[in-house]
Amino acid sequence: MQNCHLHLDHCGGTAAILNARIIVRSDEWETGNSEAFISGHAYHTSEFNLRYDVNKTEGFHYVFGDASVVCVPTPGHMQGHQSLRVEP
Repeated sequence: MQNCHLHLDHCGGTAAILNARIIVRSDEWETGNSEAFISGHAYHTSEFNLRYDVNKTEGFHYVFGDASVVCVPTPGHMQGHQSLRVEP
């Protein structure tokens, strides 16, 4: 499961996907778990910090080791925001 970022409206419901592997940018994971942002209600760790396998990435991440599915850094909304590029 690739999370573009960890705001509730994008990662809520993650717990419904049993044994998911979460792919998230390292800087977004750190921000989402920081006390400053949790106390400000920007992040709800109960929606994404579920003891699932978390793959914290930097830069471009090739999900299957080739260019078929790539996590692409797209900072702007959040520093750790990413998008998914899928090749047909």
